[in-house]
This record gives sequence, C-alpha cells and structure tokens, in this order.
Amino acid sequence: TTGYAAGDVQGRSFTRTLIPKGDRKRVRADIQQAVEREWGQYEGKWQCRDGSLRTVSWQISTIRGNEGEVAFIIGTGWDVTRERAAEHALRDSEEKYRELVESARSAIVHWDLDGTLRFVNEYGLHLFGYRPEELIGDNVSVLVPRTDRNGNDLTGLVSAIIESPADFWMNENENIAKDGTCYWISWSNRLVRDDEGTPVGIMAVGVDRTEQKAAEEQLEASRQHLRDLAAEVAQVEQRERRQIATLLHDNVGQLLAFGKLKLRGMLQRGEYDAEGLEEMLRYVDEAIEETAALEQLGFVAALQWLADEFTQRHRVKVSFECAQEPESIADELAITLFEATRELITNVVKHAEAGQVIVRLGVKDTWVWVEVADDGVGFEADVLPRSNRRDGGFGLSNVRERITYLGGDLEIVSTPGTGTTVTIICPLVLKESRA
Repeated sequence: TTGYAAGDVQGRSFTRTLIPKGDRKRVRADIQQAVEREWGQYEGKWQCRDGSLRTVSWQISTIRGNEGEVAFIIGTGWDVTRERAAEHALRDSEEKYRELVESARSAIVHWDLDGTLRFVNEYGLHLFGYRPEELIGDNVSVLVPRTDRNGNDLTGLVSAIIESPADFWMNENENIAKDGTCYWISWSNRLVRDDEGTPVGIMAVGVDRTEQKAAEEQLEASRQHLRDLAAEVAQVEQRERRQIATLLHDNVGQLLAFGKLKLRGMLQRGEYDAEGLEEMLRYVDEAIEETAALEQLGFVAALQWLADEFTQRHRVKVSFECAQEPESIADELAITLFEATRELITNVVKHAEAGQVIVRLGVKDTWVWVEVADDGVGFEADVLPRSNRRDGGFGLSNVRERITYLGGDLEIVSTPGTGTTVTIICPLVLKESRA
C-alpha cells in the first residue's frame, strides 16, 4: 500500500514515516489513548513513499510484558480510500440534489403506486399551502379537484397515471390548493423503480402555468371575437350588395325591356335607320340576357369572369384553370373565396409587377382550394407587404381571418424575384353556425 520495502521502514518512527505532518499530533494522542485503554479505533491518512495519501481505518491493541507493562502496540489497518471517496461523492451528490430540489421553481412530488405522498418540495408545499405533516402520508388525489373549470371529471386521473405512466409522460391539468385556489399546472411524470427494477412510485415535476393559461385564453377569446366581428361585417356587406344587385336588376331589366319595346315600335314605323335600330335591339337583347344571367352565375363561372375582367382592364394576363369543380358550395364560402381571390389578384396588379397571373380551382376530398400564382417580383413571405385599404378591399390580414373563421387556412410561398403563390383551402361543409 505504501510502496515501502520492510527494510526501508524498520527502525524508523512510525508517525514521521507514514503519517502526514499535520496529523501526527492527533495520531500520537489516539495511540496513547489506545495504550491506556488497551484497545482503540481511529481513521486517518496514510502517507505513501511517492507522497500520495491513502485513507486507512485502524484498530489498535496492546501486548503487555511479564511485569504488566505495555511491550508492543499492534495496529491493524484497512485501506478504505475508495469507499470514503465514493461516500464523499455520494454526500456531495445528495446535497446538490437536495439543494436543486428545494430551490427549484417547480412543484416536485413523489408518491407511491397506491397514491400515498412521500415527498413534496418547499415550492410545492408553498404553492398548495400545506405543511409537510399535512401532506406526507396523505393521498395525492387531495391535490386534484373532482372537476376542472371546464367540467371535466378528474376523479380518475391519479388512477390513470398509476395504471399507465407512459401515457401521462407530459400532461396538463388543474390542481387545487388547501384554500381552494385552483392552479393550471403542466406536469412531467416519471416512473420510479427500486434497485431490482420494480416500479415503486411516481416522481412528478409541475410548472405553474395559471397566469400563462389565462393570458392564452384571453388572447384566443379576443381573436375569436375579432373573427366573429369580421364575419358579421362581411355578411352585412354581402346582404347589402345582394339588395343593391336585386334593385339594380329589377330596374335595369325593366328599363331595358321598355326601351326594347319603344325601339321596336320605331323600327316598325320606319322612322329611323333600320340597320342602326337593329344594332340597338341586339344590344338591348344582350344587356337583358346578361342582366338576367347574373343571378344564376355560378362560382366557377364567377372566377372565370373575374379573370377575364382583370385581363381586359389591366396590363396583366389573368388566366383561370379548374382542376375539379365542386358539386355544391355554400353561399358564404363561395362569396368569401370569390372576394379573397379578387383581393389577391388586386394585390398582384398593384404591387407584383407581374406579367401573368394564374388562378386555379380544385377539390380534394372534402376540401376546396383556390391558388393565385404570379411571376412578379415576390417578397419575403414572413413580412406581408403593406397596402392602402382605401380602395374598399379587405387586405391579406382580413383574407386570412375570414378563411380561418371558416375553418380553412391560407399559405403564402414567395421569395424576392421568384413570384408569389397564395393558396387558400377551406372545408366544403361548414359548421351549422357558420353555414
């Protein structure tokens, strides 16, 4: 152990040779005490030949001479260096673990498989308002309300976690404090096993998300309110447009029909140039037919008309392709998709510097999709371009809000210099409250 040969140490001072200088006084006192008692036990450092130190546990006894005096001292030592190092490391580890657990800003709860609480850290005790003796030994279900604020039954939650911890690796639920206060806590549950691998309990670490949850719910409520307002405004606008369109149709149809009769009468009397009057009659017939057809114009035809209208009025070619026509489509959905498509094409005309726009319509399973693609300048897709909304349009943000309200989604793919593709997808069957 020391690295010495027997001849190196025989005749030399035991304490000066094998005991570190700082321990010699204590060792001499221990030896003296052992002599007086004829037996002793102590533990100390052993100095090796190369200067390293070992920890040795000593047991000392004496042998007396013929006259009863102490003739020899016998020391039996066990090298316990590794054991003491392991124990020291374990103590350090336990101390650090204890400090970590007690200083954690999370509730840490350990309970047996029958639900009996075995440990709750200081944060958890403070959060739930209990003293240790009030919780330890009680069932963990005392921390779980019978129902949460949404009316969900939580009485079987503890049993479900015990039965299948893997299914509750991460879960969130309401918990109740001693004074009745409820907290929304996100839990991480881990199965605890003994040295033989047998499951013995559950270690749960919980983070209080009460304030965050309330903020999220408030934000979602505000967003839903905005979506409802946007949809209500859109429906009011559409009703007004339908009333105006009906009024215009009735008036224009009657006026054109009356004009047709007057012109035909003049033609019959031969008071005006017949060729000119025939041309006017054809014009009147076409106007009446077009006016009457507006009521029956379908969604697909409306998109085709929209593409033709933009092509005629602006220096950009807008083409329409129908991959698959929806068999039926709700009025609210058709109106929203039509207005969204018009808004997207308007944005292209105003901002994209495009030469061509392609509008595509299709159906996949129970979803309808509309795609507007251009070959313009493009933009960073995560930064939507600003536009002046004084022209009566409702903007990309409102497009997204109205599509989201209908249960759909809007996706923008664009990079500078490569054009832009915007895809709208919505369910064909709307909820009753929105249909």
